[in-house]
Amino acid sequence: MVGSEKMNKEAVPRQEKLIKERDWDILIILDACRYDVFLSIYEEFLKGDLTRVKSPAAATEPWLNSVFENNYSDTIYVSGNPHVSQIGKKNFRKIFFKVEDVWDYGWEKINGIPTVPPQNISQKLIENLVKFPEKKIIAHYMQPHAPYVGNEKLALGGSQQWLRKRAKEEGILGILNSKIPKKAKNIIGSSLLGKAIDRIGIKMSKNEWNKDPIGMKDAIDRYGLNKVKRAYQENLKLVLNDVKSNLEKVLRFKEKVVISSDHGDLFGEKGLYGHPKDSGYNQHPELYHVPWLEVENDEFR
Repeated sequence: MVGSEKMNKEAVPRQEKLIKERDWDILIILDACRYDVFLSIYEEFLKGDLTRVKSPAAATEPWLNSVFENNYSDTIYVSGNPHVSQIGKKNFRKIFFKVEDVWDYGWEKINGIPTVPPQNISQKLIENLVKFPEKKIIAHYMQPHAPYVGNEKLALGGSQQWLRKRAKEEGILGILNSKIPKKAKNIIGSSLLGKAIDRIGIKMSKNEWNKDPIGMKDAIDRYGLNKVKRAYQENLKLVLNDVKSNLEKVLRFKEKVVISSDHGDLFGEKGLYGHPKDSGYNQHPELYHVPWLEVENDEFR
């Protein structure tokens, strides 16, 4: 079925099972992409077989822990999300062949709104394809996750800025902790380690950090639900347009490309906003239903 949704009466397929068992070369993750919104938009940009699947989690961190339990030494992870990093508490470099921390060096401001633009992920995806043609690649784009930097711009959601800051702090602390003897650390104390982070220039400047964007609920209260949903849709269109423009290059190296997501997003359904990680599936299926699009290659040949 080309350009259509696969419908059946069976239970919604489990995404982690497909990731582990299905034959794919490139797995594109669109952060916080709701299935219903993807379904309404994707055919403007791509063709393929679309299936609604169930993510194992409602937020990125538990999703990662559920999906990537084993060794993926044949896979490169190009990451726009600070949760997937080669520094911090969980070193994903031990799980994957390579982790590209694009969330770190690819951070930019679009009309004053800080994010990781989709083109920075695509660039590293293609660079790694050229350099390691035998490897599988996961490319984790930040969009449609807030902030919204498409045609309808909203500086909504400060979690990624906070994660970026935290990941850098934890990374440097981890390096320092591994190099400093235990007795010396007890003498130096954590406060001096924190000052070392500042000296190295790892922490965000106070001026940047104090410009914390508003949350989903506040944005809906201020701008209205329609405007926020439109901004989310435009953010999705932004990343899908970038993915489409680069697929021709990607398919020179690989045959099987899948587009999916880590989790969905809530716009106030049953009183919840964003993607609280402790939200249950039965109450909030919108958080768990994500797309699984197997891209049709013929369109790009």
